[in-house]
Amino acid sequence: MDKNYEFWNYKLPTGFYDKLFSDGKEKNIGLQSTWHDLTFLKVKKFIKNNDNHLDYACGPGTFIGNYLECNSIGYDIAINQIEYANSKYSDKNKYFTTSKKEILLKEPFDVITVMALIEVLSNDDFKSEMEFLLSILKPGGKIIFTTPNYGGLMMFVEKISNVFNTVNYSEVKLSNYSKRKIKRFMDINFDSYELNYKTKCILNIGILFSILNKDLAIKIENFIEKLFNNFFGFLLMIEITKK
Repeated sequence: MDKNYEFWNYKLPTGFYDKLFSDGKEKNIGLQSTWHDLTFLKVKKFIKNNDNHLDYACGPGTFIGNYLECNSIGYDIAINQIEYANSKYSDKNKYFTTSKKEILLKEPFDVITVMALIEVLSNDDFKSEMEFLLSILKPGGKIIFTTPNYGGLMMFVEKISNVFNTVNYSEVKLSNYSKRKIKRFMDINFDSYELNYKTKCILNIGILFSILNKDLAIKIENFIEKLFNNFFGFLLMIEITKK
């Protein structure tokens, strides 16, 4: 059995991310909840209410269910997470599936979001997934990736996180990307494609204030982001536009 499939279907508790997110929102405190909330808010800026949207590797549907009004489909290989997402968030504009065939019925897409996936893929698998996503993206459409930034302090943060978290992702982590590595990957694999792309850092040290107050952390994070023009951050955001 594929290690990724086994982990996401049998080792990650059903609705894990969504419950963690909701608990933090309710208490207005918590690093992990704020991490997801702020990431979702930044990704949401690329999506309009009239877009046809795909959230690829959507997990329990938190992003689509709490942030979007457009027509969205969520895809994930984890059957239990998709069942959870459909039971909690599906409606006439939102649907979740484990079938790529169902994705193809909804293409082409204006925007595709992919959060916390490419770090658990090999280089070849990342290339393959990117080619698939580009094939179902409209001309002028965008793919938005987020992945940990291993060009900064992420290694240190990850080690601390693995000590305190109930779920350890080290067994499925395959890739450690930085801005330089993303550029190299794109230059080697997609130089001949009709694409524009740019990479920036998000989620800076301001987010650490979420251990005290979530709203305060978001304000500080946004201030530092503007002050230093996304020069550093714990996550990379990769914006790819198909010509």
